[in-house]
Amino acid sequence: MSVSQATLRKAHQIVNSGGITVVTDDQEWNVQGTRDTYSVTREGAGFLCEKLDQDDSRKLCVGWQFYGGEKVDRTCKHIEAVKEFENGGE
Repeated sequence: MSVSQATLRKAHQIVNSGGITVVTDDQEWNVQGTRDTYSVTREGAGFLCEKLDQDDSRKLCVGWQFYGGEKVDRTCKHIEAVKEFENGGE
């Protein structure tokens, strides 16, 4: 499944706004979404995206959850932003 241009545009906006913080090098990032903060973690060959609540509880990102396909292939704007950030903003 390919990533939509709309998702890539939103990811680019997150990177350009400085919305990514490295928590653990090459393993975990906090990503500031439109209203909420998300945790993106590397899981094997893929990524997992979870919304962080005020009490530090986590819920799966809706975009990631409903992307479809195998777990390792799932993505969302937050994961795509991390990929762009890790590639130097390209």
